[in-house]
Amino acid sequence: MKVVCIGAGIGSLLTGALLAKDGFSVEVFEKLPRIGGRFYNLPYKGYTLSTGALHLLPHGDSGPMGRMLKKAGVQFEVVRGEPPALLRYGKSYCPFENFYSLLPIWDRIKIGMISLLSRVYTPDVSLKDWFYPYIKNELVCGIADSFCGWSFSLMSSEVPARHVVKILHNIPKYGMPGVVMGGCSSICDGLASVIESEGGSIHTCSEVKRILVKNREVCGVLVGNNKVEADIVVSNIGHDATVKLLDGQMECATEMKPSEGIKFCISPTRTLTDSPSIVFTPHMRVVCGLVDVSLADPSFAPEGKSLIMAHGVPHSPNL
Repeated sequence: MKVVCIGAGIGSLLTGALLAKDGFSVEVFEKLPRIGGRFYNLPYKGYTLSTGALHLLPHGDSGPMGRMLKKAGVQFEVVRGEPPALLRYGKSYCPFENFYSLLPIWDRIKIGMISLLSRVYTPDVSLKDWFYPYIKNELVCGIADSFCGWSFSLMSSEVPARHVVKILHNIPKYGMPGVVMGGCSSICDGLASVIESEGGSIHTCSEVKRILVKNREVCGVLVGNNKVEADIVVSNIGHDATVKLLDGQMECATEMKPSEGIKFCISPTRTLTDSPSIVFTPHMRVVCGLVDVSLADPSFAPEGKSLIMAHGVPHSPNL
């Protein structure tokens, strides 16, 4: 069977590599002159920056993504901080998993009760609408916004509670994210090699203009002026862009709020921590969290420098 993947980001490359190893004929089309999307490296003045992600792999090598990469045959190494995540509180640090120790005893009891209930039922509301009627502690609100901003590029009032609960339940099971040695591109380059070694092909500078539909079934794509037939089309370019390629041929629900984050690359002469731990910053207005990736892989920064990557959610269209 023929599979066409639109976009050469981490999603398309991982999908394409797994399908290629299962015997599918895979073609990937990317409009940019490079692969990787928001999961790739950018060399800049001796630094190894990233196009979007912070050189972090969700849940590290033991999570679902790490296991899929291993299944695809990609070799990689992940370094986690110790502890994996910290909470910046005032001028001190607290292990993120112990944040409740900073709260009054009554709020701790409420969090414990809500946590227990989440294992059997999570209402279809935002995270903030779920807990705020019962816990009006501003530190808890700040931690929720910091965690959601880091994880989703959305505030706690914009993320469904069930999505956050799933992540929180997976953390004890798989662990926190870890820094990928060699950066994001080591993963994407590995996936591209798998696709090509299995007889697939990746086309850069090749923009898909339209998804072709026949009798209400997708049958291929239009790349420039060329029609490429396919049994399966996988789009990794986002909801709105995918709907535009369908050009009204099929109905799609696109009511989800898009994630919108901004990354800051900071290079001090000395680091803020002694471990590549994720640091959540509930007291900051712009930044939700940060991590010194050069503590995991010193090649990310020139000698004598650090590379701290911070992430935040814009509060205004005026960046």
